[in-house]
Amino acid sequence: MKNTLDAYIRYLSNFLSRNNYPEAEDLSFINARADQAYEVFWEARRGGVEVSTAEELAMIALMQGYEGDSFDDLVREILSDYSPEEGYDFFISDMDDVLEEYRERYSPDKYPVHSAEYETFKTELLGVIDDYFTTYFH
Repeated sequence: MKNTLDAYIRYLSNFLSRNNYPEAEDLSFINARADQAYEVFWEARRGGVEVSTAEELAMIALMQGYEGDSFDDLVREILSDYSPEEGYDFFISDMDDVLEEYRERYSPDKYPVHSAEYETFKTELLGVIDDYFTTYFH
């Protein structure tokens, strides 16, 4: 990702929209959070921090509070039983049509991690992913 304010805005907006967060509609929130991440990046660079480390710090600021509960994170967790990590993005992209219904239903507010609803949803999604792998790779 480029280290521009627009890139941070697009990244956060896409993430929030794709994972059905209510903040996806709050442009002032997205702009403020992206501006904060952009500032973190440049403050780190002015302080002599390497580009890759400054990018990590900016992403931490951008995504604070959203780590580990997105739909794609849930899919990656399930994929860990089927594929090496470097294959996750390929499989998520390849299964996009199959996963779309579940992506639309998923909401972190509706399925808080460690809740019974989350476990039920995760089990249903596991079945869909298992069917996909059984159909296409056996």
